[in-house]
Amino acid sequence: MLRRVIFNSSVMLAGQVIVKVLGLVWLAIIARHLGDARFGYLTYAFSLASLLGILIEFGFSSVITRAIARRPEESARYLSNVLSLRLGLSAIAIPLTVLVALHTGATRTTLTPVYVGAAATAVAGLYAISSSIFFGREKMEFPSMILVGSKLAAILVGLWVVHLGAGIAGIALVFLLEPVLNLLVSVPVLSRQFGLKFVPGLDFRFCRHLISEALPFALALALGLVYFKIDVVMLSAMKGSQCVGWYSAGYRLMEGLVYLPAAFVNTVFPTFSKLKNSSGDQLRTAVARSWEFVAAFALPTALGLILISDRIVLTLFGDGYLETIPVLRWIGAALFFVFINNLLGVLLGAIDRQKTHFYCSLLGVIVNVSLNLYLIPRQAHLGAAKATLITQVLLLVLLSVLAVRFTRVRLSGTRILKITFSGALMAGALLYWNELPLIAALALGAGVYLVGHFVPRAVTRENRREMRDAILPDRKRTLGST
Repeated sequence: MLRRVIFNSSVMLAGQVIVKVLGLVWLAIIARHLGDARFGYLTYAFSLASLLGILIEFGFSSVITRAIARRPEESARYLSNVLSLRLGLSAIAIPLTVLVALHTGATRTTLTPVYVGAAATAVAGLYAISSSIFFGREKMEFPSMILVGSKLAAILVGLWVVHLGAGIAGIALVFLLEPVLNLLVSVPVLSRQFGLKFVPGLDFRFCRHLISEALPFALALALGLVYFKIDVVMLSAMKGSQCVGWYSAGYRLMEGLVYLPAAFVNTVFPTFSKLKNSSGDQLRTAVARSWEFVAAFALPTALGLILISDRIVLTLFGDGYLETIPVLRWIGAALFFVFINNLLGVLLGAIDRQKTHFYCSLLGVIVNVSLNLYLIPRQAHLGAAKATLITQVLLLVLLSVLAVRFTRVRLSGTRILKITFSGALMAGALLYWNELPLIAALALGAGVYLVGHFVPRAVTRENRREMRDAILPDRKRTLGST
């Protein structure tokens, strides 16, 4: 098991890094190619599709991963029933997305990105069934390799499309290609590895159980997606596509970075689920070390976005996106809290507190929508960015209190101080050498942070052993059998 978890974490992290780097390159290319207004409308179309895609997802992915981590022999049952449910829900969600677009300002000539976005969301929902089974069976290397291959293929096609001078419809089709490739590749891999057939089946009694189990996840997911996507829809309605383009360039950058620690979070989710029923002490240690690990990754990432936002924006998007620079500073500050909130949200789901997570998400949506209603008319895209930061700070306070209450976890003050010291050292270096080009600034910031983090032994050998033992309660037995 030790080798498996280390391998899972390494492969997931490597895969996510490659996918997100490729994604950032592609984001910069299409933002420059389309310009701020058309890029803003493309983002609006896919944001709207994602919001309606909540109906397709319905929280089933989390239920599959948690259930299969505990009962892998039920993989086929979950696959066939969730596949049937998602096919039916897709038939409802796609026309509903188009209907909502028509009633929020879209015209017949601008509907193509909406159609494509809805189709991409539906296909991604089908692929998510496969990836959830891989996660539950702790075979993370397969979705990692699939995602990297599909992303690379889609970008190569996208470069050809851009070279041909395609418009917004052609670029939208490239976004559909990626989930289609993910699905086509994952189905035979799933069959070969676990003997599972990607064939729908309906057990009405089991489906009722599935829906009941998934509903709290679905509600929390719905609120989370509303929180992350509604600002784009509101900004489009109040200020137009150009402001959406400026805001989305910075926000999509944050979204891409959010998925990097998700490699680690996805790895520990089934582990948290197992430890919840087996060992409270080991769960507390695993949660504490995971929390500290995510914070150690989040701080330098957020500081980098804040301190070198001008060079990031100019390098990636060009002079047409100068208004994105202040947006990225606020979004960068919010990113620190987003990273930790994602971990704490996953923790609540793993310990069967998904209803509590739903109520937290509900509060976050209410606060975020209220802030957007107040700030967007006054400060446009900058107001939306500020609303994101304020909401994430509130959620961190709330989720932290709940995590401590339900798990009695205690963080190490010494480790937190050392992480803070490393971040302060990095910030000082970047402020002092503030004229460096982007690549040099990134290298300097990363180097100084690592020196500040590891030279004082911010993560000691004992810390790493504690975390490993907490996540792998049967490590000695496993090693003895290998």
